[in-house]
Amino acid sequence: MSGNSAEIAKSDFVKNPDPKAIELFDSVIPTVRDFHMNKDFAPSAAFVDAKGEIVDSELTTDGTAKITVQYALDYFTKEFKEAASKGEIQTSIIFYHGNVVKRKYRVAATHDECNAVIAYVESKDFSYVVIVNYRSIAGGILYDKPIYSNIPHNIFK
Repeated sequence: MSGNSAEIAKSDFVKNPDPKAIELFDSVIPTVRDFHMNKDFAPSAAFVDAKGEIVDSELTTDGTAKITVQYALDYFTKEFKEAASKGEIQTSIIFYHGNVVKRKYRVAATHDECNAVIAYVESKDFSYVVIVNYRSIAGGILYDKPIYSNIPHNIFK
């Protein structure tokens, strides 16, 4: 998954996303929001294992390494591709904070540019980018409803 700029065509918007995608997204987004409230913009990920359990996936360092958002996206993508090819996972989700203008989305270059949580959620049956625009308000952050759009498969090929 590349966090490089991409654009969503109107025809790719999904009115009724797969329930499995919604369930995984809804189970992980509270943690992403908690991190966000603590000014933690690090990408995060999770997957549904072969038994149907949701498992968080982490990218940890010793604290001295500077890891870019793109590095984290590439790391999670590689890990999930390998697991999917072995049948070890059913669904994957990768989150990052990005910048969305109209229907174009990309990795934000700075925290000040961040205005959306962007997630790639994928299984063999579906592949979506999910965008949740947000803005700071007095006392917190206001999140819009998630927007699901079809994208090409990248992990479950």
